[in-house]
Amino acid sequence: MKAKTHIPFQDLVKIVKQLSPTQKAWLQKELAAESTPEPKQSRLTELLLNGPVFFRGADQNH
Repeated sequence: MKAKTHIPFQDLVKIVKQLSPTQKAWLQKELAAESTPEPKQSRLTELLLNGPVFFRGADQNH
């Protein structure tokens, strides 16, 4: 069972300041992973990256 509680921001800051350096590093890693979603490619970008490729050269007639 999960319970939700509302903790004021200033209280969160106080709690974070009390964390050990290892815990702070772990928290930063978790927050960074959460806040950097993969950029969504547009359909045009996807087409340009995965679409057909044309070359000019010796085999132009084939």
